[in-house]
Amino acid sequence: LGVATPEGQVGLLHKCRGAEKAYATVVHEMRQRGFCGGKVIIGHAHQPEGAHRLKERILAEFPGSPVVIMPNSGLCCYYAEDGGMIIGFEKAL
Repeated sequence: LGVATPEGQVGLLHKCRGAEKAYATVVHEMRQRGFCGGKVIIGHAHQPEGAHRLKERILAEFPGSPVVIMPNSGLCCYYAEDGGMIIGFEKAL
């Protein structure tokens, strides 16, 4: 699991073994970073099934949050790598 650093790079945040552990860690980190039900955008690089599973995990914790899934393109695909996702969120509604 990576995160944007203050220098504008992608830094390692957690090593996750398995998709379900990764999704749980994403939801945990969102909560730790102040998320309490705002908008969420999940961009995926050839991973629509995983994006939908992550959306379900987010909605289980934060019902009613608007979650949008979209395919990555260009530079976002490069950073996400094939099969990866980039998640952006607002802290509050």
